[in-house]
Amino acid sequence: MHMGDRPMKIVYALESTGLYGGTKVILRQAEALTRRGHEVMVVSPEPFPTWFEGTVDFCQASLRDAGPFRQAHWVIGTYFRHMPSLFSDRMIARKLWHLSQGYEGGWPEAAPDLPEIEKVYRFPIPKMTVSSQLSKSLGKQFPGRYYSVGQGIETQYFYPREEMVTWASKDKLQCFLVGTFPASVKNITTGLAAILKARNRLGSRLQLVRITTQNTREAEERLYGPIDNYHVHLAPRKMGELFRSGGILLSPYRKGEGFGLPPMEAMACGIPTVITGIPSFLNFAEPADYSIFVSPEDPDQMADAICFLAGRPDEAKRLAHRGIEVASRYSFKKVAGNIERTLRMEYIRRLCPNWLNVLFRNSGMKKKL
Repeated sequence: MHMGDRPMKIVYALESTGLYGGTKVILRQAEALTRRGHEVMVVSPEPFPTWFEGTVDFCQASLRDAGPFRQAHWVIGTYFRHMPSLFSDRMIARKLWHLSQGYEGGWPEAAPDLPEIEKVYRFPIPKMTVSSQLSKSLGKQFPGRYYSVGQGIETQYFYPREEMVTWASKDKLQCFLVGTFPASVKNITTGLAAILKARNRLGSRLQLVRITTQNTREAEERLYGPIDNYHVHLAPRKMGELFRSGGILLSPYRKGEGFGLPPMEAMACGIPTVITGIPSFLNFAEPADYSIFVSPEDPDQMADAICFLAGRPDEAKRLAHRGIEVASRYSFKKVAGNIERTLRMEYIRRLCPNWLNVLFRNSGMKKKL
C-alpha cells in the first residue's frame, strides 16, 4: 500500500441499492470522494439504483466475490451481514473498515441477529461513524478505534425557498411524518397518535403528510383514519420540493436512531421541527435551540408542540431560520474531506506505529497526556 498524498483506491460494499437514507449516504460519500480525485467504486449485489441522480463508479457483483476488493487500498463495509465474508479474506481484512450509521443491535426486531451483530462490531478493525455521539456510544460497548467523519445532506435537493414566504396558511398546516411504520426505532405509531391528537384540537386545518419507503397505508389508517397525503419511495428531489411547500416536521424517533436525516433535510428547507430529545438529535449543534424537543413516548407532549407552533408563527419562523443555519454545516464535501484525512492518518499510523511521538518531537510541541 503506497499512497502518500496520491489518490486512493477505495471500494464500498453496499448491501442494498433500495431507496433508503443509509444507501443514499454511501453513494454520496463515494461521489464526493471521487470529486476529490480518488478512485472510488461501489459494489453491490443489486443493480444500480435508478432513483440516484449522481455519478459513481458502480459494480454489480456478489459481496462474497473478493475480486472487486483485492486491488483497493481501502475497503469500507457498511452492514453487518456482509462484514464476516470480507473479514474472512486476509488480504481484504487488513484494509477493511466498518462504516456505521447506527447500531443495528439496538432495534428489538434485530434480536435474532444480535449475536452476529455483536461479533461484527468486535472485529479488530477501525470504524467510521456519522457522528461523534455514535462513536462514543459504540466505543463504550465495543472498545476500539472510532473515527467520526460526520454526516451530509444533498444540498442540491434540500434548500430553503428563495423567499421566506408564510410557513403555513390559515386554511392549511401540513405535518410531515417520515419513516417506515414497522421499524420500532422510527416510532411512527406514536407519531400518528400525536398528530391525531393535534388534529382533534386544530381541526381539518392540520393535514398529515406521510413519507415512507414501505406502503403500510392500510395498517396506519386503522390507527389514524384517512391520511391526507401518503408518499411511498419519494425520490430525494421530490422530497425537497414537498418540504418547501411548508409545514412542520415531527420526528418521533427513539434512541436507537443513528443520525436521523429527515429532520436535518427538513431544517435545510426551512421547516420548523418537533423532534425527540435523543442523543443523535441533541448533538446536531450547540446550543440545541433549533427545534422543539419532546419525549419519544409522549404523544401528548408532541401534540402540544405541534399546536404551539400552529399558534406561534414567530417561533416557527425563528426555528426555520435557525434550522437553515444548522443544516448549512452538513455537506458531503466536508464528509469526504474527513474520510480522506482519516484514511491517510490510518495509513501513516500503520506505516510508523510511533508516528504521533515522532510528529510531536519533530514539531517541538509537547503532547498532552
